[in-house]
Amino acid sequence: MNDAALATISEETLSINDMRAQVNLIQHVMQKVMKKDEHYGTIPGTSKPTLYKAGAEKLSLTFRLAPSYEGEREAISFQGAHREYVIKCILTHIPTDKVFGQGLGSCTTMEAKYRYRTGEVSLTDKPVPQDYWTLRKENPSEALKLIGGKGHTTKKDPNTGKWMIAVAGEKVEHDNPADYYNTVLKMAKKRAYVDAMLSATAASDIFTQDIDDMKANENAGSEPSRSEVEHKAEVEAQDDIPVEESSPPANGERKITEKQVGLLHAKFKEKGFTEDQRYEWLSDNYGVGSTKDLPFKAVNEIMEIYNKGMLSPLDLQNDIPY
Repeated sequence: MNDAALATISEETLSINDMRAQVNLIQHVMQKVMKKDEHYGTIPGTSKPTLYKAGAEKLSLTFRLAPSYEGEREAISFQGAHREYVIKCILTHIPTDKVFGQGLGSCTTMEAKYRYRTGEVSLTDKPVPQDYWTLRKENPSEALKLIGGKGHTTKKDPNTGKWMIAVAGEKVEHDNPADYYNTVLKMAKKRAYVDAMLSATAASDIFTQDIDDMKANENAGSEPSRSEVEHKAEVEAQDDIPVEESSPPANGERKITEKQVGLLHAKFKEKGFTEDQRYEWLSDNYGVGSTKDLPFKAVNEIMEIYNKGMLSPLDLQNDIPY
């Protein structure tokens, strides 16, 4: 290849220094702007952090990329009123109005976390060991083993007021998949958005994606089980268990306490939120995937929304901002 041809190619491609600069920029944003467990997180057993929607939005802002979507009105229908969305996310460079990249994402009501729910919980005659309450905060997996392992949880006996070991019923299918149409649509859009951002910015060597979604779908089917994630969520909701105030972090910002986590979980549940809808609402409004990661001021804000009658899963209609 002659020098003229090489010069033509070089005008339309990134140089080695340009590629290094882009990777360095992503790493700089990750270190200086993004927060672990809010914009990205590390899943046990993986070598790279998982990019969350909130983190993808930070990269979108950095590179001035606006998302648009195709496929929202082209759902694939299955037997039993199940539905799948396959969404394409197109990223356009705002200053030049040129397409910068695209990604695909899909989600269906056939996925285990949308298809099944845990059956009725039944009490045993065994009280919860005292060591469980201490261990559950330090090591939820070991705490779960202490009460019988997978498929077991804790529940207060309404007759005695004592906490007893309980057995979760077999998983059964939700009787109305339509309850999750909007949820799976937004999840498909989120997956497409993250996929597009990783591809367009060449950030796949720094981040992975959807490991959290894969993990949530483990142990699908009708096993008489409750995942550790479900168990932990239920433990957090037990707000009448005495807990200590969380100690202030090094930067002095107050964090939400476990008792406040339980209070908010109860309010979301009262208003008809599923766990996935609660996750989606928190992600859309505060950029976090877990109630315990909320800033302290969010407690009063959410309670004010609740008291005004404005806390509703029907509000989960907004597209991903950019």
